[in-house]
Amino acid sequence: MWAFCMAINVFLVFFRRYSVRQLRKLDIPYLLVCYGISFIPALVFLFIHTESRGNMYGPAIIWCWIDIKWDCFRIIFLYLWIW
Repeated sequence: MWAFCMAINVFLVFFRRYSVRQLRKLDIPYLLVCYGISFIPALVFLFIHTESRGNMYGPAIIWCWIDIKWDCFRIIFLYLWIW
């Protein structure tokens, strides 16, 4: 999410001629978006548990705390955004 916000900054500077003052006004929305959007699934995943797969969170593997038994969610919620 932060990389996307920085890409928006580059776009705004080069194509919309934003100044430093205008970019600083975007800091709070960036914080809310980057942490707010990622907080929702992070909180929900704490409460997901099944008998066959166990808890959704497990050991960290390649920067991802979603357990290997939940591969589809790992791909959707981490790697898909990076790709």
